[in-house]
Amino acid sequence: MTDRIPTGALAFLSTPYSDWGDLGLAHADACTIAGKLMLAGIHVFCPIAHSHHIARYGEIDRLDHKFCLAQNEVVLRKCDVLIVAQMQGCEISKGIAHEIDTFRRLGKPIFDVDPTTMTMAKRQREKPQRERCDDVPTDEIAKLTNEYLEGDGQ
Repeated sequence: MTDRIPTGALAFLSTPYSDWGDLGLAHADACTIAGKLMLAGIHVFCPIAHSHHIARYGEIDRLDHKFCLAQNEVVLRKCDVLIVAQMQGCEISKGIAHEIDTFRRLGKPIFDVDPTTMTMAKRQREKPQRERCDDVPTDEIAKLTNEYLEGDGQ
């Protein structure tokens, strides 16, 4: 199991937006974090950095959650890792919750980044919720669980 983002991986950067208060500041912060990650050699897609001005000049409602989710879904699923910026509002963001849930369901790695220090940490995968089967040996269950937690199993 690696705690580093693989070389060449495409990262989806999650940052709060609609709950941030000032949408311009939310955009600027998302761009700043994305830029720092890029300078560190990480390939980044950030929906806030990408869409803020498109929405403004394309006359799209920037707070249309359903529209934004639909636009981001294809890219979200193609990305290899999720990076969640630990900013005020990230814990209540519907968009970030959806992105985390999608990556968990897909079994893809999730990293948290501190936007001030740019320190990154990989989240541990949750143990799968499943019933023990009496016909499967205990050592086989342990092996399958470890593979799942290390990212080798689905």
